[in-house]
Amino acid sequence: MEKRDFFISYTNTDEVWAIWIANVLKANGYSAYVQVLDIGPGDNFLEKMNEFLKNSKNFIAIWSKDYSKSWYCMKEMEAAFKACHEKRMDSLLPVRLDRYPVEPLYSALVYVDLSNMNAASERKLMDAVRRNVSPHALVTPSAPKPLETTPDKPIQRYGSTFYQWAEISYLAKDYVTARMYYEQAAEGDNASALYRLGLLHESGKGVQRDYIKAMDYWKRAAAKGNADALFGLGFLYDLGRGIQQNYAKARDYYTQAAAKGHAKALYNLGVLYEYGEGVRQNYDTALEYYAKAAKAGVRGSYMKICKLFFLSMWNAIKEAIREELKR
Repeated sequence: MEKRDFFISYTNTDEVWAIWIANVLKANGYSAYVQVLDIGPGDNFLEKMNEFLKNSKNFIAIWSKDYSKSWYCMKEMEAAFKACHEKRMDSLLPVRLDRYPVEPLYSALVYVDLSNMNAASERKLMDAVRRNVSPHALVTPSAPKPLETTPDKPIQRYGSTFYQWAEISYLAKDYVTARMYYEQAAEGDNASALYRLGLLHESGKGVQRDYIKAMDYWKRAAAKGNADALFGLGFLYDLGRGIQQNYAKARDYYTQAAAKGHAKALYNLGVLYEYGEGVRQNYDTALEYYAKAAKAGVRGSYMKICKLFFLSMWNAIKEAIREELKR
């Protein structure tokens, strides 16, 4: 097994932190072993973790309340502490989350406090790494890259990674974990993550249902041109969820989403024109939208087309009868 600069120890609840720290280290020229990234299906967990410890020059413990209560994590910490004492490992760096106190036995160690995944935290982490880890204790041949000098700008290069993990959790219906990953992706201004956060708040999955927060997230995503968010905003105004019902605004947002090819927005525009909600009732225009929605594969569109076709025919027949009776 190859040797790497760091072994990152963490509990499952702090997995997002482990991935973020691993990405920060990688971006700065260091290598690291991370359970979620380096252990696959069918691997012997204990055997792999033991190999990771043996082949890592330094140890990072993501210290939190859950970490201190995890038997496995504390055993990893003890093993690293002993390895450092016996000079088999060079350093042990606790990364404290929300300043949760380190156990007395390890309180004399140099540690770093982190609470947000942003550029300032990245610099803080790398400063601690460089102070705590001597150059001879590294195995990565490439020199560390300098940090970006953008203290107020959120880290964007990790957004896609967090979003991918969020999508996996979302599909597994683990909405709480998905929300955490989406929030980190949103720190990098990921429009899709902002939309998903709005969807979680609108549906009450993994969070308490909150239409106002859903609208805030969707407005941010819509500002970046996200068609789903534009549709979501139209949907909230259409049904009056969390705000006063406003068909005119619903139509505007649906129109913007439809212009970007959003199929359901086309269908909902057809509904507005069919019933004259926020617009003058117009069956012909409704039929046009339903036809486009049907072509895009929206279920129910063909039924709407048939209904309006026969309704138009019936209205034409009634008008012809009235004209005939006037004679």
